[in-house]
Amino acid sequence: MTGTLRAKKPDIRAVMEAAKGRDLLSSKFIFSDGLAVVSYVPKKNKTVCLLSAQFLDDSVSDQSHKKPNMILEYNRTRGGVDNADKLVREYSCARRTSRWPLRLFMNMLDIGALNAFIIWMLKNKNWNQSKRNRRYRFLLELGKELTNPNILRRASNPNGLQLPVVRAVEAAGVYVARNIAAEST
Repeated sequence: MTGTLRAKKPDIRAVMEAAKGRDLLSSKFIFSDGLAVVSYVPKKNKTVCLLSAQFLDDSVSDQSHKKPNMILEYNRTRGGVDNADKLVREYSCARRTSRWPLRLFMNMLDIGALNAFIIWMLKNKNWNQSKRNRRYRFLLELGKELTNPNILRRASNPNGLQLPVVRAVEAAGVYVARNIAAEST
C-alpha cells in the first residue's frame, strides 16, 4: 500500500510538512514499524507527503527531479483507483442519504458489482463481445440472479401479497396463482 498524506494532518511532524527553508527537490524520510513516510519538495513552498508499507528504503531517482522511488511508483500506478471510481459512478445503486452506514453499504455494493464484472470478464472473455453495454447487461443479469430466489419464494405463497407485489413478481416472469376474489375486495 502506498498513498498520499495531507501535510497538514496533526500526525505528520512539522519537520515533514514545512517546505520553507528546505532545498528544492529534497526528500526527508521517516521509518517506523514497517511503514515509511517521505516528504518531497518539488517546487518552492510545496511539499508532497506519501506513506508506504511497500517501500522501506530511502532510494531516490538518478534523474534531475531526484524524486524518491516511492513517489515514482505511486505516480505510475495511481490511475487504478481513479478508473474504478469512474466505473462505479457510471452504474451506481447509490442514493442521496444523510445516513453514512447506508451510503457505505451502497458503495460496497457498487464496488462488489464492479469486481464481479471484472472477474466475470476475465473468465468469459467472449461474453457479449459484440455488444457495447456489456457491463449494463451483466448488472441486469446479476440483479435477476440475486433476486430470483426471493421472487420464487414469494410467488409460491401468494396469500397476503398486495396486488402491486403480485404484479411486480409477474413482471419478473414468474406466474403467481392468486385468488381473484380476494383481489376485488
